[in-house]
Amino acid sequence: MSVLASSQNSAVQSDNAAAYYQCLLMHAHVILKLGYGRLDTSELCSADEEDITGLLAEAMNEALASPESPAWRCFYSVHEEPRVKSKTLRGKRRLRLDIQVEYTGGRRPRFSFEAKRLRAADANSIGKYFGEEGMGCFVLGLYASEDEEAGMLAYVQSDDHTHWATAIHAGLKRRIKKCEWKTENGWVSIEVAEGLATTFKTSHTRSVLNKDINIYHTILEFLPAIAQPSIDSATASNVAEDSTNR
Repeated sequence: MSVLASSQNSAVQSDNAAAYYQCLLMHAHVILKLGYGRLDTSELCSADEEDITGLLAEAMNEALASPESPAWRCFYSVHEEPRVKSKTLRGKRRLRLDIQVEYTGGRRPRFSFEAKRLRAADANSIGKYFGEEGMGCFVLGLYASEDEEAGMLAYVQSDDHTHWATAIHAGLKRRIKKCEWKTENGWVSIEVAEGLATTFKTSHTRSVLNKDINIYHTILEFLPAIAQPSIDSATASNVAEDSTNR
């Protein structure tokens, strides 16, 4: 399923609220893809979540500054760990979101991303993905409380995106009530941005807010580089000799 066909040519300033936010959704994921493409992912195969987030946000802003990026880039900015608006928490006690993409004109809407590492070395990583500091922050209304859509980023540091997509889906099935998952809407593979084929959409009932939210789960691989087979000196000498004799 793709949202590109209906939104790519729509003006960000559209008076139609649905089209307006559809553009924000698509553009936020395009910016994400452009930033991710600038990273040397293999060098981050054991990096901390905060380090990856910082470098990813920096790369997304670099993409916005590039003349090679889409013309609409001038309407956006990317914020790393912005403070979250709260009725009860003040100052430094306010929660921090991982990455936020902001449209800098008009109503200044924002699209929020929260990130979690997924790796075999941490048996609890899937649990953390769904926890209060992961997807739970959206379901509980702690983050993006005024929004109808948000994004989860899975930083994969072992196996591959297919393995972890299956694991996240299975984890949702075990936590239907906790995640307030609207199972009738399913686990839907969706191409929000062209070339970003590892995104899945789920819908959740936020009873605390009496307001549903759609969450877009994007799986980003940060895996070790595949080592090339080594050639010992004797083999190398034989190869060179064979080449000379031809």
